[in-house]
Amino acid sequence: MDNEKFIWSALVHVGSRMWHDLPEDLPDTLQFDENTFWTIAGRLRDIGANMIVLDIGEALVYPSHPELAIKGSLSPEKWQDMLARLRKMGLEPIPKLNFSTCHDIWLGEYSRMVSTPQYYQVCSDVIKDVRQVFGPLRFFHIGYDEEAIGEQRKMLYAAARQNGLWWHDLEWFLARVSETGARPWMWADSFWHHIEEFPKRIPKSVMLSNWYYGRTFTEEGPFERAYEKVRLWAYRALDRLGYDQIPCATNWVPDYYGTPNNLVNFPMTVDYCRKYLTPSLLKGFMMAPWAGSTPKRMAFWNEALGLLEKAIRGA
Repeated sequence: MDNEKFIWSALVHVGSRMWHDLPEDLPDTLQFDENTFWTIAGRLRDIGANMIVLDIGEALVYPSHPELAIKGSLSPEKWQDMLARLRKMGLEPIPKLNFSTCHDIWLGEYSRMVSTPQYYQVCSDVIKDVRQVFGPLRFFHIGYDEEAIGEQRKMLYAAARQNGLWWHDLEWFLARVSETGARPWMWADSFWHHIEEFPKRIPKSVMLSNWYYGRTFTEEGPFERAYEKVRLWAYRALDRLGYDQIPCATNWVPDYYGTPNNLVNFPMTVDYCRKYLTPSLLKGFMMAPWAGSTPKRMAFWNEALGLLEKAIRGA
């Protein structure tokens, strides 16, 4: 795999225990269909994508913590077979484990032990497990988005690290990933809320994915929500600070739009970032349809992959 090649990637969920902790929203069987997964991977290959970011969660039987598995979780050997096949297809597989307290239901009981010695040990163990299964890695995505009580208002259990503890744990995760030889990759949400402190605490060695899912691409607006302005602005601000970026866009529709699809966000993100970001710092783009790997979501995936294909062909 050419590490200097411009990245065209998609975020694909193998696990799904990342948003809800209500019993009725937590099936006891892995929500993953292998035929659907390989259909998505095949399309990615055919349209010229070169990277697939795999959101793992509960989808791996972690050798160090098999208690995190549910029915249907995939063995390390199964994962290694899948990874080998993806690489033969020309797709670089990148692992993602989201350690935000808003998206860590996959950690089971340990998601309610945040920042304790046992929590640190388990998180260290699963990071090592993933490195062992994947082999040498260029990137390792740690998520780390939306860690706020407000984002968890519908959950049974809400937790959010703040101030010094939040920074301590983030820096701890960055160090654990770096120890595997991979480059840490994370969502850029924290920059929106810590504009002054962020560049003092986050080294340029961290790959950032800012995300903005709106349809307005002028800073004058009008924006659907006031907070969207800073999300769009963050692309250029992070660029001025000298951070490498892989912007993330989508065809997913926030509820407040009230429309059935979002066909403009991905192409407009590509156009905007190519226009305003420093070419040497713009490392690629990621499509995140937030659709899951099941047959009922394939139509949504086809829409997302069509948008990604147009961007790749037009590059």
